[in-house]
Amino acid sequence: MRSRRGGDTGSTSRREHLGFWASLESALLGGGGGVDLNGWEPDPVDRICPRCGGPTGPGEVDRSGCAGCRGKRLAWTHTVRLGVYDGDLRRAIMACKYHRDRGVGRVLGRLLAERVADRFRDSGIGVGEVMVVPVPTTTRRRLMNGGLDHTMILAEGVSRVLGTRPVRLLERRHTPHQAGLSAAARARNVAGTIRVRGGRRPPRADHVVLVDDVRTTGATASACFRAIRSGMGERGVGDPPCFWLAVAAVSTRRRDVAGSCGRRSVSVAEN
Repeated sequence: MRSRRGGDTGSTSRREHLGFWASLESALLGGGGGVDLNGWEPDPVDRICPRCGGPTGPGEVDRSGCAGCRGKRLAWTHTVRLGVYDGDLRRAIMACKYHRDRGVGRVLGRLLAERVADRFRDSGIGVGEVMVVPVPTTTRRRLMNGGLDHTMILAEGVSRVLGTRPVRLLERRHTPHQAGLSAAARARNVAGTIRVRGGRRPPRADHVVLVDDVRTTGATASACFRAIRSGMGERGVGDPPCFWLAVAAVSTRRRDVAGSCGRRSVSVAEN
């Protein structure tokens, strides 16, 4: 995204513990409140790979994807995103995720929703066929982040524009934070930690839109889609749906880039 403008002792101990980790994560990962999104715009769609979401140049994308994902097996079919995880967009995501800025989260959700809606219109997809699912956040992680379920805020924004409601379909077991992990380590970290909540039967849908804040290596998204696919397959719900990944940003840092053209690092297919 580019800017147009250049009690008791136990309770006390628990609050101190949570505050320490929240402060540590904020210090390590950056970010701050008070982000103004007025005048911001998503990256041009012709500079984004519609398959993996990586940044591309003129003529680098064909029907099979871009140089970063072409010929690779992905857990999803389409990616919709706003920008690269850097600068203003990174600060906005951090403000929502670590500083409980719901207003920024709603704006990001609305911008992401508009982009998803555009892709759906271009593809002739009706909103009644769509299920919007947020990437699950554990209760422990929400407490560490001040109680805010940031992926649900984004999913609510997407759902509102599409005329539907988000489905809290998945649940997740707490794992160590993934910041700084390699693609292989991220995949190991999330393996077996995400499943359909309570063994419930997933609703019927022709298109499933998984919503997250940042796609780094794609390990979390892949685990989510595997859980959804497994749940639907086991219960004979029908043909597998088309999977869409909708994220506010993609990371293109060299150590963990996924699906970006012109760089050699890990790719989304390696998860």
